[in-house]
Order: sequence, then structure tokens, then C-alpha cells
Amino acid sequence: MPLQAAKAETGDDKCIPLYQSAGAVPQTPSCKSKAAFASVNLGTRYCTSEPDIIARYCGGTPEPQQCNAQDGQQSGAPIIASRAEKYRSEVDWTDTGPSPLQISRTYRSTWMWEPSRSNSVLGQVWTHNYSVSLQTFPATSPTQVLITTAEGYPGYAKCC
Repeated sequence: MPLQAAKAETGDDKCIPLYQSAGAVPQTPSCKSKAAFASVNLGTRYCTSEPDIIARYCGGTPEPQQCNAQDGQQSGAPIIASRAEKYRSEVDWTDTGPSPLQISRTYRSTWMWEPSRSNSVLGQVWTHNYSVSLQTFPATSPTQVLITTAEGYPGYAKCC
């Protein structure tokens, strides 16, 4: 018989299956860390950032929030403390050939406040490693090229 959280509250119906799929087992030492790193989507992103929900599932009380990282380092699930940014990069597929291709995606929470970021097929805060783009300026008789990297950073180059 699988272990279940003792008390179900709002959000538990979405978060508990994520924790279970991440291998988090209630009342075990690794439960909280596995639940905190569960794969989430836009509808369940709160499941890994709410210590109360994780503690309710795993048992016990939430651990106090603290940041022990030096400026510029990552900590937590993973947080870049100096920028108060959640950053997550995941490899979704890797080929097994001699020169393997790979598809990966990256989430950066601060991109939601950057007006220069446009919505991609994955949304404004997600990108993938094949989302490089080139755009010429001005449209007629171009003199510059805007290069947007897969990470979403712009760069200009003179052309023509």
C-alpha cells in the first residue's frame, strides 16, 4: 500500500502525483529534496516552490528558508541568489549517433519581466537550444543583423 500525505489541501491533487513521479516517498530522508526537484509545467510550477505543500506531503514541518550561496552562485532548486532568479535547464532528448544531437530547454524566471523577450513556442520564460534567430535592420537596405542566441540574449553585428 503506497504512503500518502496525511492531510490533503488545495494544490495537493496536482502536486502529489509530481512528487511521486520524482521518487519522493513520504517519511523518508530524501523526500523533500526529491519533491523540490520534481519536473513541473506552467500549471504546476508552484509545487516545487512551496515548502508547506512539500512538508505536508513528506511529513514534518517546513524547513526555514535561507540562502547560503555567495553572490553569483546557485543554491536551492536552483536559485541564482544574486539575481533572485530561478534557473532550470533540462535535456529532453539525446541521439546516440557518432555526433549526437541534443534537445534541451531552459527556464529563467526573470525573463517574464524583460520586455525585449518575445513569446516563443515554449512561452516567454522558456527557450530551447535550437531557438537561434537572425533579423536584419533596417528591413530595407540592412546595415545590421540582430543575432538572438538560444539562451535569448541579443547581439548585433554589422553587415552588408
